[in-house]
Amino acid sequence: MSFVKTIQLKKILLTGLFLACFLSIAVRASARAGLKDSGNRAVSTAFPVISDIVINILDYRGSKSKWVEMANSLIILKKGDLFSASRLQESLETLKLSKRFQKIDVDFAEEKNRITLIFWLTPFRLIKDIRIKGNFPFFEREILYVMKIYAGKVFIQEELHRQPALIEAFFRREGFSAPKVNVTACEDSKDGFFVVYVKIEKGPYYTLQRLE
Repeated sequence: MSFVKTIQLKKILLTGLFLACFLSIAVRASARAGLKDSGNRAVSTAFPVISDIVINILDYRGSKSKWVEMANSLIILKKGDLFSASRLQESLETLKLSKRFQKIDVDFAEEKNRITLIFWLTPFRLIKDIRIKGNFPFFEREILYVMKIYAGKVFIQEELHRQPALIEAFFRREGFSAPKVNVTACEDSKDGFFVVYVKIEKGPYYTLQRLE
């Protein structure tokens, strides 16, 4: 199931939960209103209160606490708030727009008038550096300009494979007849981010031979 479909399904389920809780509370309040309380005490009702928010980080590198802290800052709902399906949906959208998590899912557990939200998040891993060798006579920034990846962008293996053709085309436009480019990536085991290595073999420069 795609991410968008998953989010839509969760929105439907959680909206249904919210409406069910509201109707249940309304029915109980109506029934109690028809009863005569000998002490004439007021009967109070409340929407489900968020008793806890649990954040699970899957397939992560580095410090788990930093990922949890980041996710918690992006989730609009907080412990002690009244549950709101619309605010939950807004939280899911905020997590998605942050571009820090490739998979976002949420479950819930309800007991009486309290609800626990359980988030399951799988982080994206990022490109933290691009190192280029063989770019002379061009500046490194000129090579980076023609590439479609950059430091800080989400690492996607398929995008890595497209970079050699872009760089080779640049060198051909600049007069090199047979450039060859190899682009690889290495994951840093400490933080899970990637360093991209670009190796360029320019090949011969176009020359015109004088006809005798």
